[in-house]
Amino acid sequence: GDGTCILWDVEKTSQKTVYRGHEKDVLCLDVEPGPKKKTFLSASVSGEVKLWDIRSGNCERTFEKAHECDVNSVVFFPNGSAFATGAEDGVCKLFDIRADRELSTLAPDDSMKDATTPIGCSSVAFSLSGNYLFAGHENGETHAWDGFRGERIQTIKSHSLTVTSVGISVDGFA
Repeated sequence: GDGTCILWDVEKTSQKTVYRGHEKDVLCLDVEPGPKKKTFLSASVSGEVKLWDIRSGNCERTFEKAHECDVNSVVFFPNGSAFATGAEDGVCKLFDIRADRELSTLAPDDSMKDATTPIGCSSVAFSLSGNYLFAGHENGETHAWDGFRGERIQTIKSHSLTVTSVGISVDGFA
């Protein structure tokens, strides 16, 4: 990849805006929830997360070294004031956008390692209330975290291979 994000005009099949600023490959992005949709987040293999203004094309904020490894997933908190990440080292983190800082680290325990190799987090999603963060991992497990307390409340062995995407339906069920 070239470290960019691109907004496409699908009907005209042309690029509308190119967002430049990542030095390495962009792995994921998420658009601000709600009707306004003024910003989006992007994350890269460099471990950084960027907050972009969709209309101006400017990077509004960079969370440098959000992780020390690839950030595989990023998702806005339901009200858009915060976000969560999931990374290759299996760690999930919560960030407050307004305060421009990390709120908590949801780290795997020893059961989340394959010998000495961490089992990466491939996808994260908030419950509709934002109280819970669901994290899908490369070992087929999905973990439910209480994001406010920083405690893992449940582990679901859902698949035999990588959980590549976790989502929440509109009625609130995972």
